[in-house]
Amino acid sequence: MLHNVPNDKLQSAIDEAHATAGLLIRYDRLINAVPDRKYRSRTVAKPKGINGWWLVKCDGVAEFITIVYGNFELGDKVKFKYHINLKGKDHSIKKLTPAERAELQSQMNARIEADRAKYEQSKQQKSDYYVNEFNQLAWCAGHPYITRKGISNLFLV
Repeated sequence: MLHNVPNDKLQSAIDEAHATAGLLIRYDRLINAVPDRKYRSRTVAKPKGINGWWLVKCDGVAEFITIVYGNFELGDKVKFKYHINLKGKDHSIKKLTPAERAELQSQMNARIEADRAKYEQSKQQKSDYYVNEFNQLAWCAGHPYITRKGISNLFLV
């Protein structure tokens, strides 16, 4: 999942998690992480246990990744965050004004409505096609199966 993130930024995230929470996150697990899935990891204090945890949050619109992590030895409520901005060189996030956020939301809503309309149109076209195909079939007044079963009137079934 994180294959498009530069290696130095991922390594910096691993180093930060090691320094602040004592986590031993493997690089290959981080690069293949599924967003919003919680992973367990070893810690410096207990390298054979899995007292650490981390997860990746992705914002595809702003091209921003946040790695949330913690160590159960520090308590359940203690968690840390490491931000990776894929657009810029720094780790700062661009704050959207309410007007920009509303515009972005309206664009997303317009895309969703367009996709729904396209789906409904496709569904209607398929329905029309199959109704037309059915109406072109020849009417069957009798069939060997019906005769074998002893059904005398096909229209009562």
